[in-house]
Amino acid sequence: MLGIDNQLLFPRLVHLKQSVIKGKGWQKQVGLYKLDWSLPTKVKKSKFESWLNKNYPDFADTEWPGEVPDQYNIYLDNLIFALDSDAIDEIHRNCQCALVEWNTRRPFDTVIADMCRKTAVTHSQVAFKLLCDYIYDEKEESFSRNSMKYVSSYIMLMKFWMYQTGTGLILEFSDIQTLAWLAGNSKTVKDTAREVMGNMKKHLDEMQDVYSKITTVSEDEEEDKPKPKSKKKAKAKKVPYARRARKKKGK
Repeated sequence: MLGIDNQLLFPRLVHLKQSVIKGKGWQKQVGLYKLDWSLPTKVKKSKFESWLNKNYPDFADTEWPGEVPDQYNIYLDNLIFALDSDAIDEIHRNCQCALVEWNTRRPFDTVIADMCRKTAVTHSQVAFKLLCDYIYDEKEESFSRNSMKYVSSYIMLMKFWMYQTGTGLILEFSDIQTLAWLAGNSKTVKDTAREVMGNMKKHLDEMQDVYSKITTVSEDEEEDKPKPKSKKKAKAKKVPYARRARKKKGK
């Protein structure tokens, strides 16, 4: 993909080797690639730990929830993509467009600014979905037809957007509505889509529980602390006006 930007983190495409894939009556020269998520993940984890140390030091040992369930991290790390130059160019173009749109300053009404940023979300979805169309099957030495191929982009998008936007937007930005449609209507990937969608939602709930536990316990502890006694100012003794007047005259 692209290198890391200050405000939006993309994984990096790593070239493995050149190869030829074959089909019935055709063959194609491609490069085999893997996605390297290590740097974006490292940055996100570091930010989480810094947030804890700065704001909730008593919870500094809290384990980072991660971006997606562990089984999907292993799955994504093992994926290989057979990409030609046209595919790489289009993937890079969409990543670049997403970066530009996401980082463009828009001092407008919040609703309008959010609408403008949706173009960045769309470009990121195109980039990952296009990439997943080129998932490589090493045994067949051709493009994969496994059912996981058709849900991989949704896993990637969740991993990508996690900790880069509010938790309430992660599923929307990951195009969960399309995955839900596959889970309810696709004859070939229905079961796989249902499983992935269920695991994604469960992981997001677990992540929110971690944050909720930290902030709630901290707020409760703050309320339980004894409040310092406020020092009351001594009230000035009221003296009737007539008496003040006599004192002034020396009577």
